[in-house]
Amino acid sequence: MDVIKQFHFVHSFNFDVVENKSDKYVIMCNQYGNGCYWRARVSFSKIHKRWELKKINGIHTCTTSVISQDLVRLDSSVFAPNIFHLVKTNLGIEIKTLIADMLQRFGYTVSYKKAWATKQKALEMTFESWEQSYSYLPVWLTTAQHFVLGTIVRYKTSSSMEDGEDESPRVILNCVFWAFNIASQLCK
Repeated sequence: MDVIKQFHFVHSFNFDVVENKSDKYVIMCNQYGNGCYWRARVSFSKIHKRWELKKINGIHTCTTSVISQDLVRLDSSVFAPNIFHLVKTNLGIEIKTLIADMLQRFGYTVSYKKAWATKQKALEMTFESWEQSYSYLPVWLTTAQHFVLGTIVRYKTSSSMEDGEDESPRVILNCVFWAFNIASQLCK
């Protein structure tokens, strides 16, 4: 789906979602029936365990050389791969710098909100999600205790159930304390 969004962004086409189910995604050009008959169907293959483009009808005949400022399908997943290298080399890059970069490269003015979400997605591409990083914390603390003998680690967590969810409770970190026993390492 991100590839479809990228294609439509680069070529300045817009599309409408006709069907959006857990195993099927059908889209068509928003000019469908007005001279353009482009339509595509993407389905999840249970055999291959991935999304596959199953069918494309026609080609876009509604070309434009200017990127529309109202392409509704443009989201952070479209822009994140394009700014990934900027964020990776400068984690503190300002949002206004990303907006200027995307305007220069694509001729498209991204809103502050979309640029912020794009930076978050690029950070996630680099460091994984906050939840995934959080799950590594107990392993990191245990490893620190193992390799720096005498290291003290204490942390408190609580659990929270999200409203209406049937999933297991989320673990929330309340506080963490660690102190390395550097003196014992220096005396060796």
